[in-house]
Amino acid sequence: VPVTDASLEKAIEALSIMTGVLNDPELTALVTALEGATPGNADSVVDVALDTNAHITLQGLPTRIGLADTTEITEINDRAEQQSDMNRPIVALGADPDSIGSGATSVLSWASSNADRCTSEWGGEMDTQGVWTTPALTTSTRYAMSCFGLGGATEAYIDVIVDSQPIPGTQQPQPDPVQPQPDPQLPEPDPQEPQPDPQEPQPDPQQPEPQPGVLPTVSLSVNNTSVPVGGSAELTWSSTNADSCSASGGWSGAKATSGSMSVGPITTSSTFTLNCTNAAGTASNMVNVLAMGQIQLNWIAPTKDIDGSDIEGLAAYKLHYGPNSGQYDEIVEIAGNLTSYTLNLPVGTYFLAMTTIDQESVESDLSAEVELSAQ
Repeated sequence: VPVTDASLEKAIEALSIMTGVLNDPELTALVTALEGATPGNADSVVDVALDTNAHITLQGLPTRIGLADTTEITEINDRAEQQSDMNRPIVALGADPDSIGSGATSVLSWASSNADRCTSEWGGEMDTQGVWTTPALTTSTRYAMSCFGLGGATEAYIDVIVDSQPIPGTQQPQPDPVQPQPDPQLPEPDPQEPQPDPQEPQPDPQQPEPQPGVLPTVSLSVNNTSVPVGGSAELTWSSTNADSCSASGGWSGAKATSGSMSVGPITTSSTFTLNCTNAAGTASNMVNVLAMGQIQLNWIAPTKDIDGSDIEGLAAYKLHYGPNSGQYDEIVEIAGNLTSYTLNLPVGTYFLAMTTIDQESVESDLSAEVELSAQ
């Protein structure tokens, strides 16, 4: 397996966690050796350390770890889980627009943090941020992707709805059952009976009581999957069989088992996660909100062809751009009479180059590349 910056960092992190618990000189010496390594020489650094260091032997490491008692193993696991939670990737995936007519397209945009790589169902290996235009759609489609980092993996998905059709294979929400009405024959309450304290929080009459032994369910939605930088979004959620709920990611703290709230200002693309719990376990749901920035472009129209002759007029420009230098995943065609254009993209850094198309549909070579930030 090739050694990369990410795998080297992962190895140092894992060994450091074990060293902090076991306090073993063999592990300490190996961590010290790895901290001075690079992906290019990591194999040789480890080989030298294992062969020449008095404290490190191939047999000694597994033997010492194997001698760890239950308490030490539990502490190693706990610390590893805490580190993983701190570094878990955050993924935001959105579609613009997310509701279209048959035969139209949508632009997917995504951004992530704490991620080394991403994969998607529609394109395989992906950059950790970018944009992609769907083909012409005739049915509602769910697009899913996963991003991976030192803290594990995070999944995200977005639905593009075509002509209000449901996503094939997904369960549609059912109407709320009719709530029972009070029996008019029941006697009026006794005024002598103690009444509830109006200051105490009362149970939501629409929220069913948790059922013992049944896992909770969580529904979480957002009114906008992409907002301008500094904008806000409205989150709405509900749950069943939940005793309590808590928020993580782009929001935090204890939450009611159902409700809504505005979150913002949103300055970076974020994932909002809600975890609801009862004695049987925990259920989670998440939504992604992209923070959309702008890149304002201005240029001077060329007047001479490459051979020095006058240009009679341009048919169009093509703007090529993407999150990596020299790799342009997206192309926008711009009318030849324009000398400015505004790109709306998720907050981040992008690399851009331009070509021209003359009246005979001949396209020029790429211009020099520029690096600009959507903000």
